[in-house]
Amino acid sequence: MRSSSARTRSRPSFGVGVLRRNLVVACVALALSGAAASAAETHVKGEICGVNACAAIPSDLAVVLSQRDDAFNPKSKPRPRPYYKVRVTADGTEGYISRLIVWVPSKHLFRAKDYVDPPLPPYWRTGNQQYESQFAQVVQTDALKPFPAARKYK
Repeated sequence: MRSSSARTRSRPSFGVGVLRRNLVVACVALALSGAAASAAETHVKGEICGVNACAAIPSDLAVVLSQRDDAFNPKSKPRPRPYYKVRVTADGTEGYISRLIVWVPSKHLFRAKDYVDPPLPPYWRTGNQQYESQFAQVVQTDALKPFPAARKYK
């Protein structure tokens, strides 16, 4: 006959810290794969242009801009200031739109032209600090020069 201690095996014990770490790693991996998959699945791309060149913006930023789901306040047209153009192109997948954004960094303003049906007129709105910091990083990395101040932002 076997002793009672031989019949019961102790399970390996994992510390709460190990389980928590594994859960965090899994969540981060899932979130990153979801952002990359959403950009690839919708075929949304974006670029920011200055007077001297254009450069790609991060694909996850292009997806967010194409979805139009951030909060903002309407604003009036600013006086002429240097600006950049941000073009987001979607492939027509429902929920994603193409748009042209004029970014006036000195005033933290966007002029958005959304390509929707029925057509809507362009509108001035407050910027978004998260978007602007990513735009500024691309502008600095690619040495983009702004379009000169003009009465008409094109």
